[in-house]
Amino acid sequence: MAGYSYTWANKKRQVLETYEIIRQEMPLLLGMIGTGEAATSTKVEWMEDSIGPRRFKPTGNSSGSLTVTAEEVAMVKVGSLVMAHGGPELFKVDSASGTTMTVSLVAANGGSRNASNAPANVPWTIVADPEKEGSSAGDGPIHQASMAYNYTQIFRKDVTLSRSAIQTAVYGNLDNQINHQVSLKLEEMVRDMNGVLVFGHRQERSGSALGMAGGLYEFATGEGALSVDGGGTSIFDDIIINDAIQQIAGAGGEGKAVLTCPAQARVFGATSRDQVQILREDRVRGNYVAQVVNALNGSLLTIVADPLMNIVPDQAWVIDPEMIRIRHMQPPTDSDSTENGFDGIRRSLIAETTFEFNNAKLRACQIKGLMGAEEAIAKLRGGKLVQITSSEEAPVFTKAVTE
Repeated sequence: MAGYSYTWANKKRQVLETYEIIRQEMPLLLGMIGTGEAATSTKVEWMEDSIGPRRFKPTGNSSGSLTVTAEEVAMVKVGSLVMAHGGPELFKVDSASGTTMTVSLVAANGGSRNASNAPANVPWTIVADPEKEGSSAGDGPIHQASMAYNYTQIFRKDVTLSRSAIQTAVYGNLDNQINHQVSLKLEEMVRDMNGVLVFGHRQERSGSALGMAGGLYEFATGEGALSVDGGGTSIFDDIIINDAIQQIAGAGGEGKAVLTCPAQARVFGATSRDQVQILREDRVRGNYVAQVVNALNGSLLTIVADPLMNIVPDQAWVIDPEMIRIRHMQPPTDSDSTENGFDGIRRSLIAETTFEFNNAKLRACQIKGLMGAEEAIAKLRGGKLVQITSSEEAPVFTKAVTE
């Protein structure tokens, strides 16, 4: 370093506090989630379990003998009380082994179905598991919790101040210049982390592969995940939002936030303006200061207008943000990385982080196929969208016109 003196020369410092302030002030999903325990390995594991009613879905019924999977057989025991979707009848499990479960009618409860004509290919719910007097350990149904995992990802940003930049002293003394540049790079790091949080793909590091952390789309989509097809409906149709909330509630979770792009958030907020509450608390910042009263259960639903969702403007999510936790293996640090002979100053910001998604497929519901935000806004204005081209070379664009 060519004779430049400042407080943190040749030193490393923690910038976690500054990072926390920045991430909570930015209108991103990252700003809503909490921080969990420190990661102690590049592979972070956590226990998962069903948080909703126990259900199974027979593929056939032959005179009260239900065809199920071995995993579903393991959910019940002889004597378990079960009910088929669509009727009030209560049945009892008489036997369960292999891939077969036999049931008998216990109480019609005003219904007309019996064990022989009880439907297959619909969900059945396990209501209870009555126990005998003097039961002992192991008599109850056994359920083995599953395990999920994610990998850590390294985030790095470099700050460079050349001799000319230092001598210009636009931002005051050298300490102020460095702190200003570090804050800008921390903002970039926060946006990178948010991108991974939403769209990241889980990948184990090796000699030929970079370690990467999986995100919301990785953990909350696929087999067994909750989703709602918007069918071209506007997000301002709160039926769509409540459908998603109801799916999460049915799985035992609680939908507390809507994650969408700013334009869709504008539509949702405009049509729900009579229900919007604007918060003035220090702990709630950014573009998600608006909370809407949820029509399903009366609780508050936070609108998260994340610019990253502009990539998929026809999609949104209803989520429980408490299911996600930041797990730092190395919290953000700022260290002097100026090499000998460099005519200036270099500092490096480095963090190694991952995200825990607990029961994501039960606590997040994807909404797909929404009406475009432009069209929805046009409808709000009582107009429609028309396509205009001035020439073959000119780009196609749309505008709202009044009916």
